[in-house]
Amino acid sequence: MAADPEYLSYVHQDGRVRSSTVLQIADQNRARFKNSMARVRRDSVQTISNNTDTPINFDNEDFDTDSIHDNATNNTRLTVKLAGKYLIGGCLEWEANGNGTRRIHILKNGTTNLSHSHIATHASDEIAHAITTLASLAVDDYVELVAYQDSSGDLDVLGGDGECNFWMTYIGE
Repeated sequence: MAADPEYLSYVHQDGRVRSSTVLQIADQNRARFKNSMARVRRDSVQTISNNTDTPINFDNEDFDTDSIHDNATNNTRLTVKLAGKYLIGGCLEWEANGNGTRRIHILKNGTTNLSHSHIATHASDEIAHAITTLASLAVDDYVELVAYQDSSGDLDVLGGDGECNFWMTYIGE
């Protein structure tokens, strides 16, 4: 429920008190937008099974200004605390393997695909894989970075040195 409008007054440089225009206070504390963001990372390898969509577990936070992430409970998720538009992105690095395909997705609430990226494989090279999207999200929606591969065996997503991270930041209503 929105609060009643408040009127601001200030002292102008000429010394007289002036009134500003009406300031509407929203039902959510919009001042939080500057602080509703998180960047999380994985510091060790995570094995991705063949032909299986696997959410990445993030066990460390570079920053989390609005309790968007929890390292212990549902650590695959970044959970929205302030409804609005978000810029979301992530990256990971696959171990070298020339078989099959590699995909990453950003999923909303475990089912809705917000964005996906498919890349070619290289037998002798580790593969860096990145994704970014813009989404309109409601309070308690969550997003996950999900990895998929079909190399005919297990493959690792590498961790440490910024090789695997996921982030989300509020950008407006």
